[in-house]
Amino acid sequence: MTGLSGRSSLAAASETIAALATPPPPTPRAVVRVAGPQAATAVRSCFTPDDPVAWEAASVPRRFPGVLALPGLTLPLPAAVWLWPTERSYCGQPTAEVHLCGATPLIEALLEALAAAGVRGADRGEFTLRAVLAGRLDLSQAEAVLGVIDAPDAAVLTEALQQLAGGLSQPLATLHERLLIDLADLEAGLDFADEDLDFLDRDAFLARLQAAHDETTSLLAQTATNLQPAGRSRVALVGPANAGKSRLLNALVGHEAALVSEVAGTTRDWVAVESSLETAGQSLPLEWVDTAGYLRELVDPVDQAAATLRDRMLQSVRVVLLCSPWGQPIEPARDASVRELLAA
Repeated sequence: MTGLSGRSSLAAASETIAALATPPPPTPRAVVRVAGPQAATAVRSCFTPDDPVAWEAASVPRRFPGVLALPGLTLPLPAAVWLWPTERSYCGQPTAEVHLCGATPLIEALLEALAAAGVRGADRGEFTLRAVLAGRLDLSQAEAVLGVIDAPDAAVLTEALQQLAGGLSQPLATLHERLLIDLADLEAGLDFADEDLDFLDRDAFLARLQAAHDETTSLLAQTATNLQPAGRSRVALVGPANAGKSRLLNALVGHEAALVSEVAGTTRDWVAVESSLETAGQSLPLEWVDTAGYLRELVDPVDQAAATLRDRMLQSVRVVLLCSPWGQPIEPARDASVRELLAA
């Protein structure tokens, strides 16, 4: 089984890894998860618990208040660490979760201190991969973790949570048990074919196989339709014509993706560009969308068509950035569709 970033999964599992386990800062509280054989030692290199004796003697999961000594900070930083000193953790490895204030400089300083102690940054999905390798999760539950993270609405989130709690594992286990019984009946019928014993009713057996096939098909359809990743989040740049939306898009993605001109109304169709926003050691996939600026009057049929395309696209965005020309106050959105989206 090949691992992340070209490494063997089994070899990589022997390394100690760390990553931010909460949404990107700023947040009131951040959690940095550390997992691997040296998790406790690595965290201890920059964390002083209030009770060092209890830390060294810990044999069960426990919360330890204390302070962090981080690069660039002159004063100790109050923090707390949840420590799983044995393999009875989510990853099936010794694990520590550092709880601290969710400020970007503090998180980056903590990750830097952990790197100095020999901890590498975790790859995407690596904590869940280790849980699978350790037998803490099966593959369907691992898929559900991604479903929970990427759920675009409450219905998909509920489905993913049910699968994570065994919503697919339990039906599959029951189906597997029934098929083993059917196989035993079939083998018994073949072994005693010459005997006057009725081990198996042909029609009933075929009906059970058909039921198993239908249930398998249903479960396969469930995973295919309900747990597809939501993909990149769309961020739309919306505002009056000539507000600088195209120039801002180019600056955000780092290259000339949209045509820039001093002439108002240059952008007629919407332009979508994929990129990733790097923050606190994590990559956030985004799709930036440059839209046609709203005009005071839509007299040109092309302008009307551009506005229609923009309104249709805005139904699928997650975030709207309302733009205004430099040095001018932000104008209220003139289009009813934009106003409704901003008010939602």
